Amino acid sequence: TDAEVEAYYEEHSGEFHKPEQVRASHIRFTDRAKARRVLGQIQARADDVDLFRRLTEEHNTDEATQGARRGDLRFFSEDGSRGEGQDDVPGPVAAAAFGLERIGAVHPELVEVDGAFHIVKLTGRRAALHRTLEEASRPIRNRIWREKRETAVEELVSRLRREANVEENPSVLADVRIDVPENMTELPSGDPHAAIHGAQGAAQ
Repeated sequence: TDAEVEAYYEEHSGEFHKPEQVRASHIRFTDRAKARRVLGQIQARADDVDLFRRLTEEHNTDEATQGARRGDLRFFSEDGSRGEGQDDVPGPVAAAAFGLERIGAVHPELVEVDGAFHIVKLTGRRAALHRTLEEASRPIRNRIWREKRETAVEELVSRLRREANVEENPSVLADVRIDVPENMTELPSGDPHAAIHGAQGAAQ
């Protein structure tokens, strides 16, 4: 219903309203002199796109972004927040990244945070997202329909299991496949409970 859609929109506003974000990589040092020397190397070879990655592998002391991440801080907002369940990027590092205009640019100065020194490179930018209720209505309706359908299926299975005293065989469930028509572009309208029970009646 329209009321359900509006309620979902209000309760999950973070999905439809997101601030501008940037993506950056960094190399963290505990030695200022070493950090300054490496920054000089990067600035002297600004067109070498692989140099930053190689130097990250050699010098980065940030355990969270070592290895395969190669210093990648992923996307974050201007205040350093990266989303639920993820640690924030330090404020000075976030400010340095947001201060860069060109993708691939490196901040001209070392960024000091709690006694460590960071070289910061801008690697991506994501525009702010603001979707109106009208724009978000269709995906919200589809999501609500899927959730109701899943609930209806669970209720139906539970009822049939109680009535037939069915024993489960978990080893067989992994082989179950559901074929969806290739030309299906969106979910059907209507009450998923009714659709399920209607299909059950047709099968009897």
